[in-house]
Amino acid sequence: VVANISLFKSGLYSQAIEEVERILDISKSYGGVLKVIIETGYFSEAEIYRIARELSNIGVHYVKTSTGFGPRGATPEDVLILKKAVQGTATKVKAAGGIRTGLQALLFYLLGVDRIGTSSSIKILKDLEASFNVE
Repeated sequence: VVANISLFKSGLYSQAIEEVERILDISKSYGGVLKVIIETGYFSEAEIYRIARELSNIGVHYVKTSTGFGPRGATPEDVLILKKAVQGTATKVKAAGGIRTGLQALLFYLLGVDRIGTSSSIKILKDLEASFNVE
């Protein structure tokens, strides 16, 4: 689910978190996993940290950088902020948006993301095979 950008940008954090919490409760009641897309391209570093921290405090399963349709995709800086924000909780980090090469995927892996979202998985695997001389 995409977090309510309008509520967060309006400073209505408690309302935005409450909205996600309701969705999380329903998801959990069916045994589901909830990934909340922050769409980091719309937020400052401080806002990204605060949103991710509050989402992790209510127990969302994943915080995700972006949909791939926002102003930009995942950046290393976003991932580092998200990793720091969810530290000490069970919330995991998913990087998505603009990850199209093996080098990009490897970078996000080394930064500690738990999942990578991409529409370029075949290209990424071929890049990595070529880089590491795997046949």
